[in-house]
Amino acid sequence: MQLPVIRRLGCENSEIVELDLNDILYVSRFKDRIIYHTEEEAFAQILTFAEQVRAFERHGFQRIERGYLVQTDKVSGYDEKLSVVLFGSNPNNLALSAPVATSYRKQFFGFAQDNGIPCVSLASQR
Repeated sequence: MQLPVIRRLGCENSEIVELDLNDILYVSRFKDRIIYHTEEEAFAQILTFAEQVRAFERHGFQRIERGYLVQTDKVSGYDEKLSVVLFGSNPNNLALSAPVATSYRKQFFGFAQDNGIPCVSLASQR
């Protein structure tokens, strides 16, 4: 199993890498961080949402709001008027949805159109 972790590159730079669990010798804690130690180096646990975004974007996730990251291949539809993305086999179910912030609308709705994700109108069904 691969675990996304942080590799420090000097004092201020870092990169997200995949660490094989079989390579971990031991795990320790430093302040609020979990540290994974291998024979070659130590890696830090992903702690912030920004770090999580960096790790997941290369696996098909996209940020749609300040605090929301969606797996794009799980999106079954979107409603531009309500500004939400929908999940599940029934794209008319608002219970399985996440909000799209104004600042991310153009980018995400463009992505959805380019990838054949259907636009639905839940507002007219209410």
